[in-house]
Amino acid sequence: MQSYRKNKLRTLIQMVHRIYNWPTAFTLRLFRGRRSGLRLLAFRDGFNVMLRSGSRDWDVLHEILFAGSYSRAFEFAASLPSGGSVLDLGGNIGLFSLTCARRAPGARIFAYEPGPPNFRMFEMNCLANPDL
Repeated sequence: MQSYRKNKLRTLIQMVHRIYNWPTAFTLRLFRGRRSGLRLLAFRDGFNVMLRSGSRDWDVLHEILFAGSYSRAFEFAASLPSGGSVLDLGGNIGLFSLTCARRAPGARIFAYEPGPPNFRMFEMNCLANPDL
């Protein structure tokens, strides 16, 4: 139980440090499943992420950007030579692909998402980050 609380506190601290509009992120997490609509999170480093309230989008964001679950994959992507390729099968809302594009600017990203709702969110996240 102690470890669980430490992880929650660590995530909150990371939210405050990394997300400009962190109260929106906090509300999104706190009221998960009780509100609907879209929320834009503006990261302090210029990255923007659109999430759906009442969905599992926060879990995806947490796993990719806060928990470090994909750190080895991102390190590998960063080591790719210019023109290298990244294949993202089941792209979900685009966070893995966009993070790879940020870490490996010269790489070509091939992403596939078969679910129409997730694909629409993927497109919105691409539009929210025009430099990528």
